[in-house]
Amino acid sequence: MLDAPTEDAIKSTFYIARDVSLVILLYKFAFSISPWAERNFGGFVSVPWQKEIIKSVMWLSYWWFQGLVNAGLFCLGTDVVNVTSD
Repeated sequence: MLDAPTEDAIKSTFYIARDVSLVILLYKFAFSISPWAERNFGGFVSVPWQKEIIKSVMWLSYWWFQGLVNAGLFCLGTDVVNVTSD
């Protein structure tokens, strides 16, 4: 049986801090997608259909990575609940 609270608290804290940091960074990335598109991605893309494709790819990338990070947080939370309920 796994003794999660006493096994390696520093490593566990690192994983939680990493996941929370990634959530914050991804939120900042998502918040900046629309402003980037309005400014033509720094002047590199001005054709409307290309802007829409790039914007869509950026949103899909955000959703994918945010899902991975949230799955990691879900697993950490589930492990904590399972250990404390024993």
